[in-house]
Amino acid sequence: MLRKNIARFRKINFLLDNFLTLAVLVSSVVIYHAIRDWNHQFAISELISYRHATLLLFVLSAVIYLRGERYVYRLKGVRDFAREAATIVTYSGALFVAGIYLLKFPVIPRMQFAILILLQFSALFALRYTLLKTLHRYRARGYNRQHALVVGTRNRVREVVDQMIEQKQWGLKAVGIISLDTVDLNKALYRYRDIPLIGSLDKLPDLIRENHIDYVFFTVPGRRIDDVREAMLICEEMGVMVCMQADFIELTASRYQVSEFAGKPAIVYSREPEVTTAIMLKAMLDRVAAVCGLLALSPLLLSIAGAVKLTSRGPVFFGQERCGLHGRRFKVLKFRTMVQNAESLKKALVHLNEMDGHAFKIKDDPRVTPVGKVLRKLSLDELPQLFNVAKGEMSLVGPRPPLPDEVRNYDLWQRRKLSMKPGITCLWQVGDRNDSSFDQWMRQDLEYIDNWSLMLDAKILLRTIPAVINATGR
Repeated sequence: MLRKNIARFRKINFLLDNFLTLAVLVSSVVIYHAIRDWNHQFAISELISYRHATLLLFVLSAVIYLRGERYVYRLKGVRDFAREAATIVTYSGALFVAGIYLLKFPVIPRMQFAILILLQFSALFALRYTLLKTLHRYRARGYNRQHALVVGTRNRVREVVDQMIEQKQWGLKAVGIISLDTVDLNKALYRYRDIPLIGSLDKLPDLIRENHIDYVFFTVPGRRIDDVREAMLICEEMGVMVCMQADFIELTASRYQVSEFAGKPAIVYSREPEVTTAIMLKAMLDRVAAVCGLLALSPLLLSIAGAVKLTSRGPVFFGQERCGLHGRRFKVLKFRTMVQNAESLKKALVHLNEMDGHAFKIKDDPRVTPVGKVLRKLSLDELPQLFNVAKGEMSLVGPRPPLPDEVRNYDLWQRRKLSMKPGITCLWQVGDRNDSSFDQWMRQDLEYIDNWSLMLDAKILLRTIPAVINATGR
């Protein structure tokens, strides 16, 4: 009966998705014409194109059908459904556009298509969020409970049972425990929060049948995976849902996500920012802003180039090899502020270095030209790095790209600075740089990486303006 109800619920969900998509298509036409001409009188043919509607519903159905976990609400959160709605809209939108061109249907105006995509995402996400909250309330009252069996070591089993009891909205009822600790097997009356130890792994098939089990939760340390391997295969053979909770490697600070590699499940650990919509938006905004900045500042760039060329011998730009994302090398562009043979003179000045660690900096560097001093004081020498940003080698905000020699001498913890694309400005640039030690500089970069957000980037960009005007740290 339970499986019939789930199948009925998913069919209703599918029909609602199609109905909302059809309503969104009509709404996109209405909004588009309202924006163009508020007094426009709509004809039924303008409200909906039957060919477009049929194509959109077809590609939506195909995308939803091909997604393996369609309409699975249990144990999922709001972020999961936002990601799912975004994925469905992205794939269906791409297939919709491809279908229009392949079938030679009338082309939809770009503004209307943008409205359609925005409304469809909002509608699909709102529907899922509403259903999620409804199901949470429904399950919290004791309806639609599914029976769960918890298998694992003592402390881990207790954590899972605690969660099932406290998170009533999951709709999971722990009906029994199978402990992998021998000491527990010897206690005939062992219980935890009124959940009994009901047997051992060798009795698993009988326990599943007798207790009408829907879920089996395995919670074991990584070294004991082999102890439950056969039991998991039994659950698969019997058509029971399996949830594996295992700490293969206990890393203290890394985020992890379940993925797949070469068709097999994999757990990915990472301390660098997760590739999310925000990260992709950052990359897009960086390139757009860099191109717009180069166009807007072209008169200033040409004037600086002329001043550099006329006042000292050598090229206008200075291209220096730096390390970018994960150590990939590229040429950072700057207006040349030093004499032509500055690099060869560096060895003779190492003893004057004012920075500890592996960085090199002299306050009154004798290699700097008169024009270079002005450019450095106003940070105008950094402007050509907009070309690096436009090429995707750098970002507007991010850790400053280090020299290869510096990277070779990094301690292990310092190398994590390379886990994010370098930028023109960052926390260190908008602070008092002369008062920062090398380790403090590195820790500020890692602080930026660990706390990254679009809002943080915006704050740093806003703080960069007064830092440049006041020549802080120069």
